[in-house]
Amino acid sequence: MNRFGILLAALPLLAVSLAAQPFVPGQSTFGRNNYIEYIAGNSPFILSAPHGGSLEPAEIPDRTFGTTTKDANTEETAREIQAAYHALTGAYPHVIICRLHRRKIDANREVVEGAQGNEFAVQAWNEFHAFIDSAKAAAVRSHGAAFYIDLHGHGHTVQRLELGYLLSASQLDLPDNTLNSAPGYRNISSIRTMAAAAGVPFAEVLRGESSFGGFMEYLGYPSVPGVLQPTPGNDPYFNGGYNTERHGSQNGGTVSGLQIESNYTGVRDTDANRKAYARAIADAVARFSRLHLFHDVTLLRPAVRINEVLFDVPADDAGTPALEGDINGDGVRSARGDEFIEIVNAGSDTASIGGYRLADRDMTSFFTFPEGTRLAPNGVAVVFGGMGPGGSGPAVPAGTLVFAARPGAADSGFTVSASKTNLLSAGDGVVLFDPSVNYAADEVCWGSAAVRTKNGRKLIAPNTASGDSIAGAIQQSVTRTVPGTGAWTKHRSVSSSACSPGAAAVMSVGAASGTVPVTPLLVRNYPNPFNPSTEIRFQLASAGRVTVTVFDLLGRRVATLLDEHRPAGTGAVRFSGEGRPSGVYLCSVSSGGRTVTVPMTLLK
Repeated sequence: MNRFGILLAALPLLAVSLAAQPFVPGQSTFGRNNYIEYIAGNSPFILSAPHGGSLEPAEIPDRTFGTTTKDANTEETAREIQAAYHALTGAYPHVIICRLHRRKIDANREVVEGAQGNEFAVQAWNEFHAFIDSAKAAAVRSHGAAFYIDLHGHGHTVQRLELGYLLSASQLDLPDNTLNSAPGYRNISSIRTMAAAAGVPFAEVLRGESSFGGFMEYLGYPSVPGVLQPTPGNDPYFNGGYNTERHGSQNGGTVSGLQIESNYTGVRDTDANRKAYARAIADAVARFSRLHLFHDVTLLRPAVRINEVLFDVPADDAGTPALEGDINGDGVRSARGDEFIEIVNAGSDTASIGGYRLADRDMTSFFTFPEGTRLAPNGVAVVFGGMGPGGSGPAVPAGTLVFAARPGAADSGFTVSASKTNLLSAGDGVVLFDPSVNYAADEVCWGSAAVRTKNGRKLIAPNTASGDSIAGAIQQSVTRTVPGTGAWTKHRSVSSSACSPGAAAVMSVGAASGTVPVTPLLVRNYPNPFNPSTEIRFQLASAGRVTVTVFDLLGRRVATLLDEHRPAGTGAVRFSGEGRPSGVYLCSVSSGGRTVTVPMTLLK
């Protein structure tokens, strides 16, 4: 047997040897001559970067066939992802980096093409894959399953992330029902095991809102496959390589994975962009793996939706003593001030909507929810165009949050310019936008306006091929048949007790700010970020048992700070970060059948 064959034969022994080493999470272990680096982890996330190295030792000749161009800045990006994931979760990912230039080795090809017979290149190739095997074994041993990403960079013209699941572009062209109809497509993918256990259709894991691409779109990075771009069409697309096939679950096992081909502009080109991209990757990995590997929904995006829009205020009937059209109750019927937009939390967790914006058909913002605004499950917030002194809003469910874009002004509304001072009945739209992640949570438009976002629905009359059909002129308000989730219809066609306005309730509006949160459980912590400790304050509307529990982002309970009966009013407990790693912790406060969870960031 020649030296090349001996080195290949030694690979299983090398993997066993590496697996037995006492790796320390967060610390690096190197192969021969520091060509391969393994930063050990203690999480279910494994990341490899085979094409970003820059070392060009003379002992390894340049490869004579195959691609030799490096993926610029992917080694640096991998290190940023390692740091971002640790900062977010408090746990370390397993990171394997090939520090050799691609002219010397290609660790994403089989060994013949990748090392081309040089004994030192073969050894480095073996070490690279043995470190990945060791990381997989450790992650599965500790967590039962793992998620793997092979990180690359592409030079294609279209600036988007290309996510490779070992499915071809033509296979991605297939409709969802075809991909879901038989396990064949799932079983040739690199997420075979994950998708089989996900409990949702394969296409949802592959390119739905809860897919990795869906989460990256949510975080502001165009991705294919994803919700907006389910298929690359005729554009160039990398669908995964040797590493994805070898280390994903196409051939079985509990480690599922994908290849990311990162575009350059806005992602890898500057230090600031690499850091931002790394934070997004860390966030998406946490969400995607917790949902589809561990079936934990706590990191899903808030299910906040537009529920009703009044853009055509009823006229006052001069023949009756009552003042019609005064929806906000300030004594003035105004075509501007009495317009309103209703938001509902259709999810099962409290949603933080501070900083969310409302925008019109031109994506021009006209209202921003104040920082700290939270909606409990089924909670409602109503935003009026304006509101004069004494306004109380419509009869809406108790606990509704009430805002006005122009508080104190009875005849002012959703002003976006001197020529556009309210929502246009002939054609306009409302977009609920979370600018912190560049994501439109919901959109509804009507008339001459066009849908601007992936979640948009156009209300059309009469029936057409798309959108929710509303026969005849819309007029007055539109709402959903089921709060937050139903199809759009005229409000007059829905029971007045089902949606606001019309559901009898009492609420008041603060004179200064135009807001009043009437909720049975308010929670906040200060300072945040914190070091070494933070105070968690809560306010109870009624006496009852209160539990305050802190979890890490892997769902593990860190501490129970309180579990006792408390009177109505305010209370506080303190959480100490002494002896705990930096990262985000989740504080869950429960009382009276309600739970509020707030994130707390420990920075050391």
